[in-house]
Formats: sequence, C-alpha cells, structure tokens
Amino acid sequence: MTLLRRLVGVLLVLAGGAALALGLWFHNFLGPGGMARFSVEPVGSTPIVIEPSVLNRTSLPVTISVTPATGSTASIVVGTPSDAAAALGDTLVDVVGPVSVRDQTAPVTRRGTDADGELASVDVWRTTKTADGPTDISISQASAPETVVISPSAGGKLDSVTLAWTRETWARQTMGLIVGGGGAAVAGLAAALWPRRRREVTR
Repeated sequence: MTLLRRLVGVLLVLAGGAALALGLWFHNFLGPGGMARFSVEPVGSTPIVIEPSVLNRTSLPVTISVTPATGSTASIVVGTPSDAAAALGDTLVDVVGPVSVRDQTAPVTRRGTDADGELASVDVWRTTKTADGPTDISISQASAPETVVISPSAGGKLDSVTLAWTRETWARQTMGLIVGGGGAAVAGLAAALWPRRRREVTR
C-alpha cells in the first residue's frame, strides 16, 4: 500500500507540475486581461496581407496594431477577399500565415513577383486608414470574410505589426491551471514523502 501511495504521489507531482508550468506560461503570455498577442514577422518595406484564414478563424474581433518606421506612413485597407485579390494582382506581398502560440508570432510567406506593384483604386476598399504613428484597427466578424492590406508609403517601412485576440475567460482558465496544478503537485508530494508508520511490536 505504501509503495502504491508513493507511486500515485509521484504521478500527481508530475501531472500537477506540468499543469502548473503550463498555467504560468499562458498567464505570462495572456496577462490578466486574457489577450493573445502575436507579432507579425518579418516586416519591412513589403506590404502585409492578412487573409480570412487568420482574421476570421475565430468568432472574436481582431485588433491589428501597426507602427510605421520613423519618417514613414502606412495605409491600412480592408475589403472583401475578391476585391483585395483584384487590387493586388501580382504585387509582391508578405502573407500572414497561422500564428505560432509557442513563439508568439505570426510568420509571413512571400507571394507575387511585381515589386513595383501598387494598390488599385481605393474605391474597392470598405475601409481605409492612414497610419503616421502607432495605429490600431479592430476587425469584427460581422462583415466576414475580409482581407486587410497594410502597405508602407513609397520608400517607407513598417516597424511592427501585431495581431491580438482578447477573451477574459482565458485568464480565468490559466488561473485554474495554476491553482489546480499547484494543488495536485503539493498533494502528490505529501503522499510520496509521507513517512511509513512503524508497526507496533506486541510482547
């Protein structure tokens, strides 16, 4: 019985420790507000395209934060996927792919060949916005599917682009992992190290 108790205790320590570590990592990543933020990498002078496979992957709104490089501006346009494809043509762009939770990034894949390509008439876009400093734009799911194109001005560059999704329940879930994992680890440690009772010798 003692051996079994200690074995169960070791397993609880391992499982609880893993849950605790996972909870702490996600709590550090999401913060108290439950915000998952991913940095688009790399960014520079090439336009960034964010397609519905990223924007409309969840039912949550997406906050896109754009910071042009010093002395640069950038245009942020939103439209339907078909209008965006027609406007861009074969323009050289960096398309944002699936986010990497572990690395907290949203890697890009280069597409197109026309490095001198420009956006077509802005008449095709539902929303246009100019960023001459740190700028946020929120994309809801009401008009999905949509495509966002972030294009630095001629000769300009982007300093950073981030995507963020927020859900308060994520923060509570991470706390549940921390509390539950810590409790299980402590209980397992107590079971594994509980001293063996000596049998009384009857004379």
